[in-house]
Amino acid sequence: MNDYTETVVFTRPYQLSTGKVQSVEMREPTSRDQINALKATTKVSHDKELRDYEKERFICANCTDLTPDDLDTLHDCDYERMALTLMLLRTDPDQREKMRKGFALPQSVEEQTALGKPQAELPQDTIPE
Repeated sequence: MNDYTETVVFTRPYQLSTGKVQSVEMREPTSRDQINALKATTKVSHDKELRDYEKERFICANCTDLTPDDLDTLHDCDYERMALTLMLLRTDPDQREKMRKGFALPQSVEEQTALGKPQAELPQDTIPE
């Protein structure tokens, strides 16, 4: 990993257009990616929230080897990892390490495995009475 790419590690393997994957490399977006995303999403301009989501989706796909259809098959928690990684890569490279720690995103499949599966239940001391 360098200042220009980040590894996005999914919570589970997916069968996508590129084959079976549990992680992807995302490159730093360029201004051209932003322009292309704006052009690709002009048809949804009536709904700002949907347009913003479609722009993000387009850029995430463009900065990885995935397609927008691949992104549609990801579980929301894994799509959120893609979105957080995109946010990280849009940040000043000098600030990325600080942000990376705040996001607590795993950097490898091995690290994800060590973290284990997300808990289905909250610990009793965190449930409000």
